[in-house]
Amino acid sequence: MPSPPLRTFADVLGLLPAGFALLRHAEELAGRPVVVHEGDARLPELCLGPSQGNGLLVLVTGSLVVEGPVWQESGDDGSALVVLGDLQAHSLLLRDDEVWVGGRLQVEQLVLGQDIHGRLVVCGPARAAMWICLEQYELALQGGMTGRHWDDHREGLLPPALSMATLAPVFVPEVLHRPGPEAGFPDGWLRLANWLDHAALLSRSRAGLPLLQGEAVPAPPARLGDGTLHAANLEKLLETPLLEARDAHGDFLLRDPFSRSACIISQGKKLQGLTLFDDTQVYELGLEYPASFWQRLSRRPAAPRLRLRLAERGEGPRRWRVPSGDEPARFQALWQQWLPRLAEAEALLPRIRREITPARLQALLDLPCTRTGLARIGEGIHFNGHYLILRQAKEGESRLAVGWRGSRELDEEGLPDFCVLHFILEADGSLDLRFQPDQGPDLTTFEASGMYPLYPAMLQCFAMAEELLQQGQASQGAEARRRLASLPDALDVPLREAREGEAPEDVPSARFAVAPQEAWARVLDQLSFAGEPATCTPWDREGLLLVMEADARLPCLELVSRVGEVPVAGYLFLGNLELDSHLAGYEPDYSPMLVVMGDLKARNLYLTGGDVHVAGGVQAETLYGFYNHGALTVAGTLETRLLISQDFPIRCDVLRAEAIIADDSIQSFNRFAEADGTTQRRLDLFPGTCHSQDVLAPALCDPSPWWGDLYFPDHSALLQHMLAGQCVFDPQRLERAGDDLQEEEARRLFDWVFASPRLKDGLDTRSRDEACYAYAYRYQDGRQSIGLHVGHGHDYELCLSRYPDGRLQAEHYILANEARPHTVCFGEPLGSGYLSPKAGLFGFYRALERLGLLRYRSPLPAEAEPESAEQARQWLADIRRAFQEERQEMPLDAARARLLLALENSQHKLAQLLGAAAPETLGFFELYTQATRGNWSKKREHLGAAWMTLLSLEENGPLAAPGDFLEALLELDGQDGETGGKVISVWQRALALLPSLGVDVRRLERRLTELGAPVFEES
Repeated sequence: MPSPPLRTFADVLGLLPAGFALLRHAEELAGRPVVVHEGDARLPELCLGPSQGNGLLVLVTGSLVVEGPVWQESGDDGSALVVLGDLQAHSLLLRDDEVWVGGRLQVEQLVLGQDIHGRLVVCGPARAAMWICLEQYELALQGGMTGRHWDDHREGLLPPALSMATLAPVFVPEVLHRPGPEAGFPDGWLRLANWLDHAALLSRSRAGLPLLQGEAVPAPPARLGDGTLHAANLEKLLETPLLEARDAHGDFLLRDPFSRSACIISQGKKLQGLTLFDDTQVYELGLEYPASFWQRLSRRPAAPRLRLRLAERGEGPRRWRVPSGDEPARFQALWQQWLPRLAEAEALLPRIRREITPARLQALLDLPCTRTGLARIGEGIHFNGHYLILRQAKEGESRLAVGWRGSRELDEEGLPDFCVLHFILEADGSLDLRFQPDQGPDLTTFEASGMYPLYPAMLQCFAMAEELLQQGQASQGAEARRRLASLPDALDVPLREAREGEAPEDVPSARFAVAPQEAWARVLDQLSFAGEPATCTPWDREGLLLVMEADARLPCLELVSRVGEVPVAGYLFLGNLELDSHLAGYEPDYSPMLVVMGDLKARNLYLTGGDVHVAGGVQAETLYGFYNHGALTVAGTLETRLLISQDFPIRCDVLRAEAIIADDSIQSFNRFAEADGTTQRRLDLFPGTCHSQDVLAPALCDPSPWWGDLYFPDHSALLQHMLAGQCVFDPQRLERAGDDLQEEEARRLFDWVFASPRLKDGLDTRSRDEACYAYAYRYQDGRQSIGLHVGHGHDYELCLSRYPDGRLQAEHYILANEARPHTVCFGEPLGSGYLSPKAGLFGFYRALERLGLLRYRSPLPAEAEPESAEQARQWLADIRRAFQEERQEMPLDAARARLLLALENSQHKLAQLLGAAAPETLGFFELYTQATRGNWSKKREHLGAAWMTLLSLEENGPLAAPGDFLEALLELDGQDGETGGKVISVWQRALALLPSLGVDVRRLERRLTELGAPVFEES
């Protein structure tokens, strides 16, 4: 065969399709050589690379048949390919150049694209046995795609399940190898490209040998012949084994989870046939059996005939009509598209029902490594680009789930979100398959048995998880046996750290049995809360358990992650545990797990970064939980005088506490009566009832506000008191917390608040936060309420209300939301000892401060006048005075945080009572500049306050503290990518104004000079 002629790129510009990538560089590529095949061509193979002398581009002006592979050499000098007609090949093994096909593409085996710079464009229909896109290789298939699909970066319906268990059913063994360090791929198992033997792919393709297992290109079911649409073929199609899984109406639904395409096979009373859905229309194809008088008389069956009708997709009843125009042809095309899908579903669904069985799933869920190492839905392990989730869902269903980045939705990083297949073992022993298309807030799942594109994923995900878990069990078992062989059966474990000057042998200890986690897995599986499974998971998945099987009374217990050479995953007490002093976990990130199967009793409990589960009740004088790496579950009653939860989840069946310091992290059951008298029981959030300074000595309080306006203890100081066995609170102040407002004083407060000129009918802080705000409202029924509204999914209100008849009631409203059908109010008169009224009064005090009416728990002066401009001036002066005092008494960061909170609470007050142009505006922004200093999250506010201070200075000067203001200006960053230009403008304005106040501005001048900016702003 003679060599095809060489031309230049400029010669063939008129033949190249619009949008072809190289056209963007036509001028610089004009003289590069191009190989041109005029008309149709047939080749044994086609290598697109520099070694073949193909130049920049291979152009075929007709159609091209390649008996072997079309393949690209690696490197930067490969050749692109343009086929203006059809392309037929054994395989396409593509890399970083563009391949463009103007007609149809027919590939017997494999299309493999594996470079981010590569692209395959096909204008007509494209068929291949398998499509694999790696490293973000781009497919642009304008005429649709037929064949299995494996994609590592887009919505891959066949996820990259990289293990021999999942690859072996897809590829012939000759093209696979297990990558690893010995193959030069230390992390090779993470990438599919490293599992494939590329030399074997090429050599087998040259020889015309299969690369894949099974049938090459999906075809219609064999019993339908060529798949022609007629009544006999529809009858044969209804013989499908898929109808063995039909529903009560005789229907089986096949659908694509990522599109609107669907097919219903019906063998019921109303229809025997198919219903096919495209984007806009519904086609119903059924069999009719007309019978003439003579046929009825002879009882011979009538020959069936087809009935086709269609309706528009949409809500409401369907209006069926007879197809017209091109609609029958469109249905014919839809029929031909669905036949290969039905054939593949018929092959795979019986296999799924055969291979993914309840017994096989139960065996995986019962593996000791599964029971101890993998916790619950929402907490799994990442491996090989997947997310494996096991054991128990919130509803109590045993399940295995595998997720991969295949969603149409994007996550916060702009990557495809995880979609998840759930294999659920129902209580009746049946198996349910569910698909979760994304990790959105509602975690919606859909019945998946008819989602035919997911069938390969179901088989592969299950096989992959099974292989991984069995290997993990073998590895874990061998490792556990190795470790146990070198460990004693029991250990003497120190119960606390040695004190200064104390010998190690004088530290109290107790003897614990030592066991691997799997030895007690079934006991831990029995943990429950409110009738549902509750997991308690150690951070150390390979550490050991320290176990006491009898009731225990110990002087104290301080949880440690290592005893000598023994790694400790957790402590397990099979009976009751009573401690004379304290229980403490020191590590806020990774503290050991603690499980008590009976009751737990101690004076002080200090819990941090580990899960704690108590199957009975808890009694303590003080309980402090800190940081969200840990959690406490109490299946019984939690009884404590002081409960403190600082970003630490706590849930219990019954809660009894005199005071709570918390940030919306405590849950317990409320009981309330419905209108019909029935009693309901509901797990609700319990808010705080006080700040730390209400019940603790000043030395134990952190002066900085936490997450808004809440105040918590200094946890280091509190821990030292707890370890010393001391009572951390003032008993008298604890008793008064939430019960210190008399009715007469409360009425005076309501009269004074609602006499404010700011209120009219109401006042709130929604302009600062629409979901969480303080309010003072006068309702149409005459009720007046002052309190807090908290949204963001917590959805409650805390308030004090005065009713038209004079009643005063402290109230806790639990508002209706998606999880709760109606609002419930827990309200009691002032002085009630219940938690909800105490929380309502706490919300009342906080609301007065947030609204800029009174400082927290401050008394109203005896002869207090309604709010006025003069009172607002005095308010601002008091804020300045308090800041000057606090910066001497506490760390400067804490004083600034308190100043910032006071100013934010005062903005509305000052604006309404003084006006935006009042001279006091200068003082407000000067203070705001100080309050935001050193606060990286407030850098924009810091810059804005400095600018507003300078603007106000021209009208309302002088500054109260010009030296402090200069230091605040110097903390601005003139090189910041977002705000640097504005900072320079602020500095320039300051250089023009501050010298008149006697301020030395030479350091500002140096800053501007170093940045190359003019010292004075341009007019």
